[in-house]
Amino acid sequence: KKCPVKTGFTVQSLPDCVSSENRIGCPIISGLGVQCTPDYAFMTTDTHMRPTIVCLCGSTKYKDVFEKVTAEETLAYRIVLAPGTFGQADGIDFSDDTLKMFDELHRRKIDLADEVLILNVGGRIGKSTSGELEYAKKHKKLIRYLEPVD
Repeated sequence: KKCPVKTGFTVQSLPDCVSSENRIGCPIISGLGVQCTPDYAFMTTDTHMRPTIVCLCGSTKYKDVFEKVTAEETLAYRIVLAPGTFGQADGIDFSDDTLKMFDELHRRKIDLADEVLILNVGGRIGKSTSGELEYAKKHKKLIRYLEPVD
């Protein structure tokens, strides 16, 4: 049985494959260079805690950022809701009706989420993401940003 975690945090319950000497540090996914943040512990399903649900919002031209942040948030024991397609990154030109449907679907994901993480790459928050941000604020969701905002 291979252990997916090279190191873990000090927590009450760790998988058998994590030794007591390796209880400090972050899990790392090989090849992605992704690390969890130190304020979240690696948890197993026997903790009986419902994970926080986070909805990622940002431009779909940053598919690589969505993938990296999805991995980071998952390692931080969060359920991640994100766009299901990346039209801008993949060069797919969706119809206006399809784009409106995606916008509505993403708002339903925000409804399900406990918090929203705005992927403001380079400080950019476009028109669609601004609309999602306003919707999240209106519905009293906790808002986090990938990069600091003024």
